[in-house]
Amino acid sequence: MPADEAIIRVENLSKCYHIWSSPLARLIVPLLEWFACWPLPRRAQRGLQNRAAGLYRNFFALHDVSFEVRRGESVGIIGRNGSGKSTLLQILTGTLQPTGGEAQIRGRVAALLELGSGFNPEFTGRENVRLNAALHGLSPEQIDERIEKMLTFADIGQFVEEPVKTYSSGMMLRLAFAVIAHIDADILIIDEALAVGDAAFSRKCIASIERFQEGGGTLLLVSHDPGAVLTLCDKALLLERSEMLLYGPPKLVTSQYLKLIFASAEHYEEARAAARAAQLTAGDEAAETSVAEGSVQPKPKLKPATAAHYAPGLVSQSVVRYASRGARIENPRVEDDEGRPVNVLVRGERYTYAYEVNFTETCYQVRFGMLIKTTNGTELGGAVSSTAQDTSIQFAPAGSAFEVRFGFTCHLLPNFYFLNAGVEGLVDDGLQYLHRVLDAYMFRIMDETQLLPTGIVDFAAEPQIREIDTLPSLTAAL
Repeated sequence: MPADEAIIRVENLSKCYHIWSSPLARLIVPLLEWFACWPLPRRAQRGLQNRAAGLYRNFFALHDVSFEVRRGESVGIIGRNGSGKSTLLQILTGTLQPTGGEAQIRGRVAALLELGSGFNPEFTGRENVRLNAALHGLSPEQIDERIEKMLTFADIGQFVEEPVKTYSSGMMLRLAFAVIAHIDADILIIDEALAVGDAAFSRKCIASIERFQEGGGTLLLVSHDPGAVLTLCDKALLLERSEMLLYGPPKLVTSQYLKLIFASAEHYEEARAAARAAQLTAGDEAAETSVAEGSVQPKPKLKPATAAHYAPGLVSQSVVRYASRGARIENPRVEDDEGRPVNVLVRGERYTYAYEVNFTETCYQVRFGMLIKTTNGTELGGAVSSTAQDTSIQFAPAGSAFEVRFGFTCHLLPNFYFLNAGVEGLVDDGLQYLHRVLDAYMFRIMDETQLLPTGIVDFAAEPQIREIDTLPSLTAAL
């Protein structure tokens, strides 16, 4: 199959369930529909059909969804609970049949859906590995060849000989992922399962996914974590109330997702319409980004900054504002040591991140925060104005305003970055966000030639190299 041909094609896919008016209706409706097929007068047939239709209502878990995934692409599927994500994956894996539309998949699929699916709780871990591997299409010879590698990857020790019904959810994940990590699959489908594992095993799973991607595999990942989608995927799909609102670059899709889930009830329809409208710009957004080593990076190359160190066109296009709860963040900016706004920074120089906060309601135990992120959402670091036990402002009356300033030394290497801003206060006996702005300000680090540091952060590493006289040890060895 050509590399640019769709390996997954979904066209007008729908899944509808009947919500019965009573348990008895499940029996009565098929009988009424059966009688309606008899050679009766048309009026009698319509009466039976109407009577049957009155005993249930239709619920669409998925409605008219269409998209394509090409070989080697990684697609993140995001949306709030009940939006249809798991239903879509179940149809793609063949465990659920659609009501309408069509889903075509070319190639072997390895899927990790609900934890424990495909496992027999009475079998031991070793027996379930053999069973699950067989369900994924491995031959007995292939299973014998790979089972020790699978068990080593799972790393559950002596529990591998115990019944699976005694396992914790984390142990179940280890066993399930160990199987799919050793299957020669073309498509890997994962449904939120990675959130269950501990940090060390989650990193092992992500490393395995990255190797799968490097080998040209196709990934479908369902996650509530925008950071995971930004890091692992080069496309994203947003589902909301069974409908697909947006399919495009992860940065665009996750920003619309955050706007949607944090929209107040009166602004929900506006946020939903904005997500649909963003589909029109998804093609342009994709053209302005390029995928490199599993993360989305801005396509324009870094250029030397002007003397003012401010580029007017360098403006965040993915700003997400939380709903205000008595405070509002305004005018986020980075300033140099002379107070000038800048967005082209020099490595090693000192800067100030500043913003204003206007209080529309009286708030208590207020503190402020900032965070620096990469373009793929990785959180690099930040700060808060005080600890939770020792808030900097005990009382902020309605109508008051404060300027917040965080001085920092720029230890970042040439690339593009984003800044968040947040203000917390006491709400219902606990500290909660009064307002928060994601991707509030965008900046880049000026390019340099012949850089010794690598990666993202300059740790001021000092290389020291000296030649070691190995002749005496070689003589002793002889």
